[in-house]
Amino acid sequence: MIKFMNVVMLVFLICNSASAENYDMSKKWGVGLGLGKGSIINSDLVDDNYDGAFAGSVWLRYHLNSQIAFELDYSRQAYDAQNFASDIKSNSLNVSAAYRFRSTERLRPFLQAGFGFAKLNVDGPTENKKEYDIKTRIGLEYMLKPNLALAVNGDYIFTNAGSGTGSEIHTLVPMISATYYWGASEASVSAPKAATTITKKETAVVSAAIPAVVDGDSDGDGILDSKDKCKGTLKGQTVTEYGCTAEEKLEFSLNVQFSTGSSNVNSDFITDLNEFSEFMKKYLNLSAEIQGHTDNTGSRQGNISISKARADSVVSYLVKQGVASTRLKAKGFGPDQPISGNNTDEGRTKNRRVVAKINN
Repeated sequence: MIKFMNVVMLVFLICNSASAENYDMSKKWGVGLGLGKGSIINSDLVDDNYDGAFAGSVWLRYHLNSQIAFELDYSRQAYDAQNFASDIKSNSLNVSAAYRFRSTERLRPFLQAGFGFAKLNVDGPTENKKEYDIKTRIGLEYMLKPNLALAVNGDYIFTNAGSGTGSEIHTLVPMISATYYWGASEASVSAPKAATTITKKETAVVSAAIPAVVDGDSDGDGILDSKDKCKGTLKGQTVTEYGCTAEEKLEFSLNVQFSTGSSNVNSDFITDLNEFSEFMKKYLNLSAEIQGHTDNTGSRQGNISISKARADSVVSYLVKQGVASTRLKAKGFGPDQPISGNNTDEGRTKNRRVVAKINN
């Protein structure tokens, strides 16, 4: 079993090295199954000579956020006695909490601890006892898919066996497991040619919508408001044909939503992109840097990959609309340039955005 777990862990590491990804399971539910072989490592039993046998667990899990999860699990272990000792079977129900390190990456270690009640069935009609137990777990989890995780675990279980079977039983259970996740999601997104996740179903927020077509010249710069992209220019200043001075850097905030598991631009959210592509095709002397930004949930490197993937998707869409690729550049800034605080949902939503900065 130990050799097999080592091989599985090596495969996980090899798979993980091929991608830079971000998996956030916040607010998700999970149901899982684990199988292994338990061994009694120390006890107060009269005869300690027991063979480890089948050990299995099923659980229901809820992720409070990307790092902390709570779990309710049912476990069963069986130990076959040698010589003249009695066989022991243990059925337990536990509640526990887990903490995941590198919690938004595909391969992440975790620690878990909990307590519950165990029913010990020892051969003989008078030797069934209900006692308490304490379970700790160390493991390594690999996200095979955004909603499916594989793991190798090592469980240490302390059981208060009570009188008649000895006062304590200490067991070690190596285990392999799988967990299926569903529910409210921190959406995953895949970067080009390598799956990438994002912390939520990300909607880039419009901080300054593209001006609507309105007749008149509100700032008196000689450019109609319907064409003026830099409203508020002082009278008498020299402006471009779209109403900006040479010193002003025009910026578009684009409303773009990415579907779960994809970095493709959703066709329901392309109005701003179409207007921006028409603007770029009209003013052929301009170039633009498409900038992707995220909030600070998850690892910095994962968020930089996500933001670059979103910017690449926007550039690809604009090129398909007829904007020359030589006039566009994609760049991901991740969480490094927030425009609001990351300590509230509203602030994090504002920070998840796609911006087009114009080079005059």
